[in-house]
Amino acid sequence: MEFLNYLGKFHPVILHLPIGALYLTFCLALLEKFFKSKYIIPIRFGLLFSFVFALISALLGFFLTLGDNFSGQIVDIHMWLGISTALFIGLLLWIHKTTKYSVVFFPLFSFTIILLSVTGHFGGQITHGKDYLKLPDLSISPSTKIDSINLFITAVKPIIDNKCVKCHNQNKSKGGLKLTTKNEILKGGDSGVIFTSFDPSSSHLYNYPKLPMDDKMHMPPDGNSQLNDNEKNLIRMWIDSGAPFEGHMKISDNSFSTEILNYLPPINTYVDPPSKKNLINLLENDFRIEKVSAESNF
Repeated sequence: MEFLNYLGKFHPVILHLPIGALYLTFCLALLEKFFKSKYIIPIRFGLLFSFVFALISALLGFFLTLGDNFSGQIVDIHMWLGISTALFIGLLLWIHKTTKYSVVFFPLFSFTIILLSVTGHFGGQITHGKDYLKLPDLSISPSTKIDSINLFITAVKPIIDNKCVKCHNQNKSKGGLKLTTKNEILKGGDSGVIFTSFDPSSSHLYNYPKLPMDDKMHMPPDGNSQLNDNEKNLIRMWIDSGAPFEGHMKISDNSFSTEILNYLPPINTYVDPPSKKNLINLLENDFRIEKVSAESNF
């Protein structure tokens, strides 16, 4: 079982071969249809190549699901769509060998390309999360009065979502760890809880990213986007303050460095508006707080 699961790890390597080959073959089919050129041998070879490696990719993908790291509805959907895509490519290859292939070949090829694209989309959700194609927010944030933040929602959760959830989600949970909800974060993984309130030094969530890159316990693994110093400090600060999921922390009551404040994403809602005195103190301490235009708000 472990050997099959090891073979399954080659699935992400092999799957790109039939994808690229099938798209290229579809382009040849388009040229043949609209420019009346003949690409019988290249199209047939492209379909054969795509079919063989689609089968291998589907088999390796199935081996990958035998382990504990991948599970869930999206994984099942992706698996069956992948198998269906391989079968449709085989059908296209068979039809292309018949004398009347031109009648249904191109419409069926177009459908197979759509099926392949949908399959790849679900594969992307498994690897990068369901929001990996979400458009960036390009709206201009209004000026915001603020002297306190929810550190978990504002900073810690975005760090986890961007750097950790890729390998610890509903469909892929390395080490039995999922980090998509509060309860899952509190539960931890196979090795136990990942943080201890008020004690960053004994918390894996803070310690593992600080380990040397060649340490097998270092997280995220080499090749993935790593936490920078500001992000590590934010996690340390959150744990050191008791690791609260709710409630707000007064900026003026905590040692927020300018670098950490610069990391925090824009806040679009009014949260605990500061008094004029507190705001002046923050500005004097060189914190970057947007100036509020309306003096009447004071």
